[in-house]
Amino acid sequence: MTSMDIAYKHTIQANEERFTQMMDKVESMINKKTNLERENGELKCKIQHINHETILEKELMKTKLETKRELLTQKNQTQSDKINKLDLDLGEINKKMKERKNKIESLESSFTSLRKDIEGKEKEILSLKIHASRGNGEFQTVPISRPSKPSVILMGTSNTESIDPRIS
Repeated sequence: MTSMDIAYKHTIQANEERFTQMMDKVESMINKKTNLERENGELKCKIQHINHETILEKELMKTKLETKRELLTQKNQTQSDKINKLDLDLGEINKKMKERKNKIESLESSFTSLRKDIEGKEKEILSLKIHASRGNGEFQTVPISRPSKPSVILMGTSNTESIDPRIS
């Protein structure tokens, strides 16, 4: 073999080694790319899963808040109705209390008036007793004169046929 053949073989061998190294590097890069694409796909799936979970949790929270708001609105309405009823009841109670207060005041004034009358009558009785004791038992009674009221006596009969209308 000639030196040219040796150099040619040597060059071919060197090129084959470089080609093999380059193929190894390309294969390594392809493997890295494949791994990165797989990881990227997994991460995208995880992100989608997290997004779906977040949307689901958001909707659940919305539903819970809406339900709670409705319950609070109903509770507020119920309490408002109770307050209105209690206000009406309180108005009725105040009205009854005023009526009773007026009745009590009326009874108190009647009581005061009657007490004064009784005190006056007691003084009169006491005065009469004193007068009677001074007069040695001579006591003149005064007849009570009551004005006579006119009275009408109605008489009736079941015989209406023989009544002469000119007489009545």
